Amino acid sequence: MASVFISHSSRDKAFAQELVEALKALKHEPWIDARNINAGESLPTAVCEGVRSCQFLVALLTPDSIASEWVKKEWELKVFDDIQAKTSSVIPVLLKKCEVPAILATNRYIDWDVSPLAGFVDVAKRLDGHGNLSNSGGAREVLPTIRSTDGMKMAPDQSSNRDVSTVISNVISKNLLEGSVLSCCSQCHFETRHRVLGHHQEEELIDEETYEHHTNWWILKCLGCSSKSFRREHRCWNRFECDPETDEPTDASIEVEIFPKPLQKDGPDWFGELEPLFQRVFKEIYSNLNASNRMSAAMGLRLLVDLLIQKTVGPQSDFTQGLEELRKRQFLYQPEHDRLQTVVKVGSAAAHRAWVPTETQLNQVLDCVETAVYRLIILPARAREWSATVPDRPHLKKVQP
Repeated sequence: MASVFISHSSRDKAFAQELVEALKALKHEPWIDARNINAGESLPTAVCEGVRSCQFLVALLTPDSIASEWVKKEWELKVFDDIQAKTSSVIPVLLKKCEVPAILATNRYIDWDVSPLAGFVDVAKRLDGHGNLSNSGGAREVLPTIRSTDGMKMAPDQSSNRDVSTVISNVISKNLLEGSVLSCCSQCHFETRHRVLGHHQEEELIDEETYEHHTNWWILKCLGCSSKSFRREHRCWNRFECDPETDEPTDASIEVEIFPKPLQKDGPDWFGELEPLFQRVFKEIYSNLNASNRMSAAMGLRLLVDLLIQKTVGPQSDFTQGLEELRKRQFLYQPEHDRLQTVVKVGSAAAHRAWVPTETQLNQVLDCVETAVYRLIILPARAREWSATVPDRPHLKKVQP
């Protein structure tokens, strides 16, 4: 629960009061002049105390508010307090298109006009300080699953920046969860809430009805980026080993498959600086890794080590001689030499003995190869470019005595 001062122009009072009600629904304590100043109380004194006593100040930015000297004083008071306390408690909200005042330029502002739902989620997260809406049962369940709201399509009655209560009620409402599930999104690269476009479930009892199997198939649409995916989830548990109070299985095994599979690895930022042959091999490795073809990816990594040896010291009779030549010429130090030997061993085991490394092992091996390629190919090329741009020391003429 946080105390928050709502700084606004009198012309934006209707929106400010709606925002107060929405924040109250999340158990926060909003401060607004119309409700927190008693009759006969000094207005400047009450506002000054309100600004300084609140943990946060939400600055509603509109052409009217930035033109108001009184509103500017509220911002300045909180900003100066932040400077002394070395904190950042001002949350600018761009309610209507206008120029963000210089005094708030260092604070990241929230553009309410782009998405009211995303705007309120952002404000509420900031007030909570932990990335979710604590102190509100429904919001605590819903908001952590809404990681990206930029792509969420909103109904016309939700898009008005005036109706804040409608926005927050839709965030908290259980209706938002009906027909939706949590799933990892291939485009967002993390777990998000998905709308269910299609669902099928099969149940089966085996081993004399001891074990129960449930298999679910879903066609899903991400509520963040709107991408589509197919999810298969298989659950198996012993029917006689359940929690006596909740009747939930205590040792259920779960297998999940998602198509298209979320990317496990993408190319580094220097990928475009490589020669076409290196790029082609790297792309094959990433493609195989993302498709769980770990044996093929391991063999590709061994090929990269071979290409690295040829590029650096020329063709060699075998991997052992090539890596030793790299070490002798001081291209590799001993620990890196040993790591690349392990890469070759992994690739050889996959190629000749059909050994399949785990995903963790393969990612670690890939990190070793990427580091070696970056250090032996990318950095020297960049150093040559940098050297060409550095001016030479001017030649000093020798002065005759």
